[in-house]
Amino acid sequence: MRTLALVTGLLLALATPPALAQKPTGHVGAHWAGDSREGGEDIAAAIEVAIPFSDTGATCDNVDDYDEACPYTGSTSPDLVYTFVAAYSTVADVDLLGSTYDTKVYVYDADLNLVACNDDFYPDYVSKLEAVMFAGGMRYYLVIDGYGGDCGEYVVSVCEILPCDFGCAESDVLEGEPSLHGGYVDTYNGGCDVDPPAFQQLERPAGSPTLHFCGITGYAASENGWQRDSDWFQFTAAGTQVTIDAFAPYSWSASFDVLFLDGCDDVSLLPYQYGSCGSGTIVVDTAPGQVVTLRVRPLHEDMQPCGDFVDEYRLAITGIEGPVAVEGRSWSGVKGMYR
Repeated sequence: MRTLALVTGLLLALATPPALAQKPTGHVGAHWAGDSREGGEDIAAAIEVAIPFSDTGATCDNVDDYDEACPYTGSTSPDLVYTFVAAYSTVADVDLLGSTYDTKVYVYDADLNLVACNDDFYPDYVSKLEAVMFAGGMRYYLVIDGYGGDCGEYVVSVCEILPCDFGCAESDVLEGEPSLHGGYVDTYNGGCDVDPPAFQQLERPAGSPTLHFCGITGYAASENGWQRDSDWFQFTAAGTQVTIDAFAPYSWSASFDVLFLDGCDDVSLLPYQYGSCGSGTIVVDTAPGQVVTLRVRPLHEDMQPCGDFVDEYRLAITGIEGPVAVEGRSWSGVKGMYR
């Protein structure tokens, strides 16, 4: 009988469902707030965005569509959804720092498989996902949720993590532009954006087929917000083709445009963009002696929500003219010029 009683007790214990994970008391709780700024009500109505991005909103006027245990379950909080397609494979943080209630955040893939989830990252019970891997060309859904029934105002940002070692090499020719401080006026190599136009002249070093160059671009504070820095360069083609290899840490930090100018009128434009830590090549057909203009500037007119205000970029330019050779003269020949 004793053995039977023990077995029966064990079976009853196994049949009892585990208790829901409960958060310690004292969490932030609900702070009622609702408006129309936020993402979509559910996955079918998800708001389309692109990395990097940031937004603010409020959840109390939404309904409870989803929940994930990370690790707490049983939430009845209203939630909302953003969606994006990763332009390339990258790693990013999803941060709700600055939100005013007990948040939860998670990411689904296109098949609604859970990719990542977090409830409490910060001491004030606000959530953050670190180093989430996004595959290029794949769709994802970002859900802003809460613990229990909590809701309120949120702040969300999705920022790439730089996965590569990027910086100027010791052998690079440096741009030399002053730092992009507040109130900076972009006249150093402002090209057609300034009056009179100002172009930085580039040439390959003596004895080398390629110019290796490193510059900075970004945004400087101004009276009207943030001013985008544009770097304009000109060089002379040595033959029938110029090759420009371009490198930058983030897809949004710089765009590269090759222009053929008549004064400052755009005759032809060859745009070039690239992925995170990627490299790409612009090949320009030229005539020997043709002047080519290259413009480097942030991809977006307005400053993006992630990262620093300034980023470095690198260029490797092949097929351009170098310094003009100087005819050698002997000292006696020089003296003879003054007889």
